[in-house]
Amino acid sequence: MDIGTFTSKFMLEKKLTLQQLASRMGYKSKTSVSRIIHGMANQQSVENFARLLPERFELTDSEAKELSESLQITLFGRRGYMVQQEMWTFLRRKAVNDESEAVVEEVAGEFYGRIDDIYASASDIRVTLINCPYAGIYGQLKSLMRKTDAQVDHYVTADDDCVRTVHAINALMAIFYEKRYSGYLHAISPKRDRAEPNGISRADVMLCEYTDSLGREREDVIVFDSDFHGFAQTRTGRGLFRKLYSLPEREYTVFKRSYFEYDAFENYIQYSVDYAALEYNRPIYKIKPDIGVDYISADILADAVLEGPMSQKDGSFIDTITQLKSIYEKRTEDTYKKHKPSHVIYKQSAMKRFAQTGRTTDHFWGMRPFTKSERISILNQLLRHQKSNPYFHIYFLRDDDAMGDLEIALYEGKGVLILDANTDYDLARGHAEAMITHQEFIRLFKEFYLETLLQHNVTTQVETTRLLIEMIHLCEDSNEA
Repeated sequence: MDIGTFTSKFMLEKKLTLQQLASRMGYKSKTSVSRIIHGMANQQSVENFARLLPERFELTDSEAKELSESLQITLFGRRGYMVQQEMWTFLRRKAVNDESEAVVEEVAGEFYGRIDDIYASASDIRVTLINCPYAGIYGQLKSLMRKTDAQVDHYVTADDDCVRTVHAINALMAIFYEKRYSGYLHAISPKRDRAEPNGISRADVMLCEYTDSLGREREDVIVFDSDFHGFAQTRTGRGLFRKLYSLPEREYTVFKRSYFEYDAFENYIQYSVDYAALEYNRPIYKIKPDIGVDYISADILADAVLEGPMSQKDGSFIDTITQLKSIYEKRTEDTYKKHKPSHVIYKQSAMKRFAQTGRTTDHFWGMRPFTKSERISILNQLLRHQKSNPYFHIYFLRDDDAMGDLEIALYEGKGVLILDANTDYDLARGHAEAMITHQEFIRLFKEFYLETLLQHNVTTQVETTRLLIEMIHLCEDSNEA
């Protein structure tokens, strides 16, 4: 329901007249409430009403939830509200359908159960997944991929249904970082959708080719008829079902790719060069718990590495550090001097922890913690640019619990980069990052960032400045030398 419908329902349940509600709300006349009920009020009036109502009336948890939902529906429309909910799920890193116990039933009775149990003893597993955004299988696929050699190739068809698009991203995040997961996108226009058949590309199907425990080559086709159930047909041999259900692969583009694939110490140079190129002279919209290395002076970073666990003081190490320092000087210069908008949202608790300990959530494994004087210098640099740089914008979440610990950044013109906020960037131990290049998701994320997060969920510039000053005082007041 929209806020007008909610208000009418609220008045009926509380036995209030229009005049009585207006008086309790502090309005001079009943016209203001009437305009809200009939959908004639502007956005500011609607938001003020939604803010005042809990102050004037003691709302139940159910009423408070309905008020919040009705406000979002009024501001963004029903479809927009549903996209908002999917985006919040994405940022809170809640697993979508991860807990739903979807089962697969072979039509001739050969097997019945969960995917990770059915194929647990198989080998040489190749899964071709077609769509399936609402099938409760992703947690099972993750389990299967970690227990076996399963390779999953995922083909997603996207149309103008933005809710389905974001939900699909949410669903597959359970396996998105697995090395043997590959994703591909086929975007179709509504006109084409009506004019041409789409064949298997619009179905919710899983093809599985494998060698069973007896050494026989087998293949199954599974059609999901609900979130919790799929019918399967199995046969001896492999390749027939994939040929029968052939996809127009030339029309698909890479949906997920591992953006950085380096695993040795010397690769940090190329890794850093690639990151610098990704950031260079580009608008950035980022969310992360606390400060990243691109905001910290290269001199401070170099000292922390030279005195940290990585400091094998041999010639090659010093040479590598010299090259890295040059790269990071350019990265920091780009951060503070480019004439392109740079936005970053931090968590207050994580940044205060950094101010007290000198360790970031994603602290590089080869660095010691930053010293007290280094932390003061870092925070003063943030404060200075927050006050004077028109392109540089820092915010803090009003409610740290609104999001999980994640790092997600939109690099305009490139994509949305996602990684575990608790990584230590140890390339040799399998540090992974992945880029979402799905254009509709990029558009929706930017819209959500600018119109929802920045408008309703973060601190103002004045509040941000005050919090940065508090964090500097935390450093200054510590007992550390």
